Order: sequence, then structure tokens, then C-alpha cells
Amino acid sequence: MGSRVIVYSLTKKGALQLENWIKQPITELAVSHDLFSLKLFFINDQNDPRIAELIDEEKALIKSQLQHLYARKKLLFSDQKNIKKNYGHYLILTRAISRNEGQLEWLNSL
Repeated sequence: MGSRVIVYSLTKKGALQLENWIKQPITELAVSHDLFSLKLFFINDQNDPRIAELIDEEKALIKSQLQHLYARKKLLFSDQKNIKKNYGHYLILTRAISRNEGQLEWLNSL
């Protein structure tokens, strides 16, 4: 079987709705479902061995995520032309990299 490629495009009405949505102010932060933090919160004993296990697991997940993010940045934004063409995407990607690097730095300091 041949593979079908489906291409979607934004309608004029959809583009107008998107523009209106982008113009709306952001009034609250999104809720995060951070299971690592939630699990840590409920461990009261500083010497609980599960803390080290959780930290090691979180480090591994973040390192894997960073490898993926670095690869995406290299693939999509290897030159200024591509950065300029998709600047919003570039900002979100570099924000994700920065957030993960900061989290890893904090975990390594523990």
C-alpha cells in the first residue's frame, strides 16, 4: 500500500480566530502535572532512600529530553534564516532547553 500524505491548512476564519486568540492576554499560569515534585512533597524523612531514586530517575528523563531538544534545535534551527522564519517556535524550543538545563542543574546540586 502506498502512503497517503494529508496536508492541513488554516481557513481564513480559522486564521482570524487564531489572531484574536493570540491577542488575548494571558492571565494565569498553566497547571503542571509534575509527578516528581508531588512524590517528593509526600516524603518527610530526609534520609528516605526513595529520594535518591526519584532524583536519579528524574535526571535520566531530563537528560533524554535534552538530547531530543538539542537534536530538534540542530535539525530545525541550524542557521539564522530558519530561526527568523520560525522565530516563535525557536523561542519555545530554547525555553524548553533552558528549563530542562536549569532543572538538571538543580538536581545535580542536591
